[in-house]
Amino acid sequence: MWKRLLRRAIRLAQGAAALAALAFLGFLAATQPQSVLANGSQVIVTLAFGISNPLHLQLVSFAGAALQTLFFCVKPGPPIWASIGWSGAMAVLNLAIAASLLRGGAGAAAAFSEPELAVARALHRAAAHPLAEAH
Repeated sequence: MWKRLLRRAIRLAQGAAALAALAFLGFLAATQPQSVLANGSQVIVTLAFGISNPLHLQLVSFAGAALQTLFFCVKPGPPIWASIGWSGAMAVLNLAIAASLLRGGAGAAAAFSEPELAVARALHRAAAHPLAEAH
């Protein structure tokens, strides 16, 4: 029961953070329109840390990288070509991984052999019961 409450509290905190980020972006849109792309991309990339689904993570990361690329293209002053290149490459990479996940070709969990599982279980039990300093 406490795990369910903890998950609910985490989801509530994530929702509150998302609302605060949207409010911040709304404030920036009204006061500094050129910074919406820059800050919006960072908000999206930061929110991606709360995503555990690999496909959703890749799609959100793609959106953040795409916004970063757009910002570096339209920001005041000359474009920053190195940043455009790296952000664009990350956007393409995230989109390619998302497409691969949609096809089902990647992201399949590797099956562990029985000896590997036995070692993992033994290490887990050992971590739960630390050895005395004399050992």
